Amino acid sequence: MTLSELYKAVKALAPIKSVSKSGVVIYEEGATVEQITAVNSYLATVTLSDIPTPTPVVYINKLTIVKRLEELSKKADVKAALSSNTDLQDWYDNSVKIAVNDANVMTLLESLGIDASQVLYPE
Repeated sequence: MTLSELYKAVKALAPIKSVSKSGVVIYEEGATVEQITAVNSYLATVTLSDIPTPTPVVYINKLTIVKRLEELSKKADVKAALSSNTDLQDWYDNSVKIAVNDANVMTLLESLGIDASQVLYPE
């Protein structure tokens, strides 16, 4: 079981804001005693120590990506590709940092013949 799966299972039982790997649950206002009891009963059946610690996401600054694209002489290609996909363009425009393993960006780069590992690596 992953932490995400635990969250979904607990969320199905009660209105919650979050649940931690250690089983600490933050409830939304309005959770009933019955719902909290159901969550506690469920958590008693889960081996929390088996839940893996989530891998931290590594982000890089968008300006770093632009600089790396300029070094590869690919900035114009990426800009043109973004302008033809308004959803991706909007997402990119509103992002400050990009995850080094972002599937959308990796797919875009690779579709332009750019090795994503030359652009998406930690600073």
